[in-house]
Amino acid sequence: MATKYMNWKLSLPTSNKGFTVIELLVSMVIGLIMVSIAVSTVLSGKDSYQTNLIRTRMSQNVRGALDILGTNIKQAGERLPDNVPAIELVNGASGAPDQLILRRNILGEVLTLCEPINIGTQNPVVFGNYSTTPGCDYAAQDAKYNAWRNHRLANTITYGFIINTATKQSEIFEYRRERKTGSRFFIRRRAAGGGNWQHNYPVGNTSVYLIEQWNFSLQADPVISGETILSVVENDDTSNPLHLAPAINDLQIEIELKDGSVVQSLAATDDWSNIKNLDVTITSEETHKGKVYKSELNAKFFPRNILSL
Repeated sequence: MATKYMNWKLSLPTSNKGFTVIELLVSMVIGLIMVSIAVSTVLSGKDSYQTNLIRTRMSQNVRGALDILGTNIKQAGERLPDNVPAIELVNGASGAPDQLILRRNILGEVLTLCEPINIGTQNPVVFGNYSTTPGCDYAAQDAKYNAWRNHRLANTITYGFIINTATKQSEIFEYRRERKTGSRFFIRRRAAGGGNWQHNYPVGNTSVYLIEQWNFSLQADPVISGETILSVVENDDTSNPLHLAPAINDLQIEIELKDGSVVQSLAATDDWSNIKNLDVTITSEETHKGKVYKSELNAKFFPRNILSL
């Protein structure tokens, strides 16, 4: 009886059997595949995130640049007549980015030149004397004198814009002071380092404005090598450009005129009141891991001050 019991006990199956080498290898392969899938998913998600980040940044840059240009185009020409160039467009050579110049008058008090200005000098701008020149009556200049003086005192730097309305020769100058002597009203440009007059300005065809001028163009990014940025130079102050939107690669502008024609440039001698709209296209490009991403926006803007001419 005891023998049978022992035989039965010895015939029980063992419970401490381990994995075979093949089973371990299969498990390792399956594990590596799962890890590879997980890593691939993470990397793909990271790459998608970086791509979306690039596209979002480019879209914001282009949209911001377009909004800035559009706002200034709409304001161009404020208080300016059609014989003063409020808008100039310089076409980029061989498809290069264009350059846009916009102007608006700050004060309603426009000065009439009453004594000629000679090129290469720093003659004062005389706008009132006892001559018989129309608009130069000395007794009628106090309002203009006070308006210009008050504006100068309220601002750190003030710029004037002088133009021969017959030839359209013009220039911006830094206006530093004004004076009335009992026989003459005049203003002076900045003397030390302010340069001399670049043109002759005759009596009868010359007007002087308190102006703001914006010159929009693409310039080299001062921070990131190889990139360009949308910049604006205010009142010919080329040493202190304002950087508006980064990573802008192209600026293309066409002007549609009221007669339906389209021009690629607009000179100072052209009548800006003939403009129907400005068609602006701004492009941004960026390379990531060998792939080029591009964002481009286009819009048309109307200089609303044309309606007041």
